[in-house]
Amino acid sequence: MLDVLIVNGVCPDFERNEMVQNNVGMRDGVIDYVGSGTPEARQVVDAAGKVVSPGFIDIHMHEEKFRREGSTTASPG
Repeated sequence: MLDVLIVNGVCPDFERNEMVQNNVGMRDGVIDYVGSGTPEARQVVDAAGKVVSPGFIDIHMHEEKFRREGSTTASPG
């Protein structure tokens, strides 16, 4: 059983380069299902009229400070 199923949303299909209606299911914080079916889930969220797209990362930064801050902004690796 999924933890959350987001239904009726529109998702980007990068292979076809278009938006398609799909349902997206998550289990243990990880996407476990993408498709047109409705697998059983503890919680169902209706995303009608909305875009469902996982993986956005906020890369907000101020490049003008790189020269001044140098390696202090680098993540330990």
